[in-house]
Amino acid sequence: MRRLFLFKPLYFSVALFLGFGMSLDAELVISEIQSANSGTLLDSDGDSSDWIEIYNAGSSDADLAGYYLTDGETNLARWQFPAQPLAVGGFLVVFASGKDRANVGKELHTDFQMSSGGDYVALVRPDGVTIEDDYFPAFSAMADDESFGRPFTSNTLISEGTNAEVFVPSTGALGTEWTQRSFNASSWQDATTGIGYGESSSAKIDGLVAYYNFEEGSGRALIDQSGNGNNGVLRNMS
Repeated sequence: MRRLFLFKPLYFSVALFLGFGMSLDAELVISEIQSANSGTLLDSDGDSSDWIEIYNAGSSDADLAGYYLTDGETNLARWQFPAQPLAVGGFLVVFASGKDRANVGKELHTDFQMSSGGDYVALVRPDGVTIEDDYFPAFSAMADDESFGRPFTSNTLISEGTNAEVFVPSTGALGTEWTQRSFNASSWQDATTGIGYGESSSAKIDGLVAYYNFEEGSGRALIDQSGNGNNGVLRNMS
């Protein structure tokens, strides 16, 4: 049974990239690999091709034109990228399918495949000799649909227990005004973070602001069953 709650606790975080095992000046990194894809991600042919994910960890947009991907230390200039922009903080998936497709603006496929038992993979600069990032001597063996990647961590931006204001609108009249830094929320209900969404079979949750049961009743009215009076209306329903 699904129910919507505004409750505590919840905190907000942002992912920051840690350059584990990469050179300090590297900006393009191999962030994740899957060498035993059996259904996690399908390519445009409907095949469960293995894949390599590239991440732009730099401070400016990049173009992968001329870079190489390889699975051999003695053949660094194996498969070459076409013109391929990659924005700051952006990710790009390249299928390691052996299909050898390097068309601009199209799905990319290397001319090699990877071993699920572990393999060497490198991203090489356009000079064909300088390694931008690699998994040396090899990434770990993987079971079906497992992946191997660089570690990410999170930074808490708003700690649990921070003072906040909560409002459950009954119309769409507020629009996006509330997202402005200058917005005055002094008339909203006082609360402490976190505030968010969850599922439960009971409305008896500490710090509960509102409780809605979507499987009971009819029409568009949202009745707050917590007793706090935060009723609402469902909109954009077909």
